[in-house]
Amino acid sequence: MYIYQKHALVVGVYRNVYLPEIMLLLESIEMYTSVVRELMKGQYFNRPRFLNILCNETCLPVPIMYILHEENIMSVASYLRFKQTDSKFISVFAEEILSSGETNRESKHFNGVLSLLVNHCFPEKSETDHSVKKICTTVLTQTICQHLNNMKNDKNSLLISLVPCDHMICSEVSLKKYGCFLLQQIFTYIPTISVAESFRLQKNWKFAKLPIQFTELCKEILLVLDVEDVLGMLKQTLDSSDVNWYHFCAFWSVFIICTQKSRSLAEDILIELLKMAFEESRTDHILKVFLICRQCCFEGSHVFHSYQDWFLNLFGDSQRSLANSKKTFTCLMKVLTDLVPYDQPSCLKVHILRPPFVPSKCKELLSDYIVLGKTRLTDLKEPLEQVGMFDTSNGSSSSKNQMEEDVQKALAAFETNNKMPSAVMEASIFRKSYFIGKFIPALLKPRPLPDIPDARMIFIEALRKVEKIPPNMYKTYKIDCKKEAANLLQGIQYYIFFKIVSLFFCSPDLKGQVSFSHLLASVVHKLLQKSSPLKLLGQI
Repeated sequence: MYIYQKHALVVGVYRNVYLPEIMLLLESIEMYTSVVRELMKGQYFNRPRFLNILCNETCLPVPIMYILHEENIMSVASYLRFKQTDSKFISVFAEEILSSGETNRESKHFNGVLSLLVNHCFPEKSETDHSVKKICTTVLTQTICQHLNNMKNDKNSLLISLVPCDHMICSEVSLKKYGCFLLQQIFTYIPTISVAESFRLQKNWKFAKLPIQFTELCKEILLVLDVEDVLGMLKQTLDSSDVNWYHFCAFWSVFIICTQKSRSLAEDILIELLKMAFEESRTDHILKVFLICRQCCFEGSHVFHSYQDWFLNLFGDSQRSLANSKKTFTCLMKVLTDLVPYDQPSCLKVHILRPPFVPSKCKELLSDYIVLGKTRLTDLKEPLEQVGMFDTSNGSSSSKNQMEEDVQKALAAFETNNKMPSAVMEASIFRKSYFIGKFIPALLKPRPLPDIPDARMIFIEALRKVEKIPPNMYKTYKIDCKKEAANLLQGIQYYIFFKIVSLFFCSPDLKGQVSFSHLLASVVHKLLQKSSPLKLLGQI
């Protein structure tokens, strides 16, 4: 029997008797299946012969395949057994699945066949047909790789769901196993970039820059996997040498943003993995964990720690540092040194300006690294002092407005907690040239001061009381603020003058009733009496 899109040529096969070939124009596939059912009821149907004829086709369309399975005419497993020796079948079937998914990703035929493949590939029970399992695994692998290839070559490729949504067919156990399998295929798809090179490129792999096809695929996987399953895959990947680091980092961006409880669990497991790596001197593992942490940090402090905070929390002091011995510190310095040619400038600055705790007899290691890091920054034409008090390693800041951003962040932190931010105090001690030379001038930008002190005034006063603002700078600031207020007041006076002139000459009713000078004097006196420039501006 040969099936076409709009009609079918049916060869009825009776038991040991062949009917003449009859052309039947069918309105739908269901009409065809009803004919077959009638033949089966009359016991005139030769199933082996029927299957043999069907399997002469290179690959049946997915809708037909599923309907035949659903009507108990030919199961998908039976069809796959017939086709397992066909060398061309796998690639054609994979294309057919993707084509069906592009046409209608929510189709019951597409989801049905995909669910059956998953069930056979990852059965809930161990008893299964190994030949069917093998061919299903090959088909799914080919389908996933072809889909990833399409996404790579065509940024506008259609969305296709590779995770079946028919839970009536596909069990939860099978879905979880398939989710891990799918994730493994994504992580190992054509690895071309080294781990070290990934550090240089990973800023471009943030969630906001990922293709929607990839993010949707990752979200579908996260729907069927628990956070613990994903973290388990992380541990497996650390031991793998063939990894597509773009896919790996991109998935972590989706994971950290889309999974609510992922932050704390991910942070705990990453610290645990780092501890083990330092204890075993596994610099390759340390490098990979750093890569994951950087990816999380680049998504912003609202999602994960800033890189500066993360680095200081793990290596900043003797009590908490994971590298507080000569052995572990040597590992850390080796990793950071190897990263220098690839590292982001913002991260290099964190390592140099906020160095890790140095165990005894290890200062030379840190000094060598700092020299190397500064040389690299010079080669990149990146001024070391461009880094602010608050980490901007997620790439959201530019050097032009760095100082103002630091001021705004300091004010926000001060206003929220009602205490001096630790970053400000640390900068005043350890980065005095930056603090006095750039931060304080940006903070003490002259302006007309309000009558009721605002957050900025209170913050400045708090710094002055702890003697963090040089007296001469503060004195100059107060003088300049008065000048700004005077300039504002003068501008207001000019504004009032021209308003009154306009009122006097444009209102005939006022002429002859009051002199211009009297009107001007009385209005100005009334407005200026007991009014600061800012209040006056509000009245106008």
